[in-house]
Amino acid sequence: MKRGQHRFYVVHDEHGRILGLAPVMSEEANEQFRLGYRPLPGPSERVTELELTEEHSALAPHELLELEVAMDPQTGTPYLRRPAGATSKG
Repeated sequence: MKRGQHRFYVVHDEHGRILGLAPVMSEEANEQFRLGYRPLPGPSERVTELELTEEHSALAPHELLELEVAMDPQTGTPYLRRPAGATSKG
C-alpha cells in the first residue's frame, strides 16, 4: 500500500463485512473542477469513506478484507475492527 494513502472507500454489506476497497483519490482538472471517483454499491451494500489507522495501513489488502466496518456508537464515526470471535494471527 502506498505511503500516505490513508483514506479509503470501503464497500461492505449491512453486517459490516468488507467486499472491496478503493483509495480516495481526486485529480484537479483546472481551478474549478476536481475529478474523482467513488465505488457504486450493489443491492444491500454500502460505501463508507474512512481513514485507516497506522496499524491498518501496514496491512496487505487481503488482510484488510478480513476486517469489518463498525460505527462508533457515541460519535457515529466508522472504523475497522476484527469480527467478533476472530483471532489475530501471530
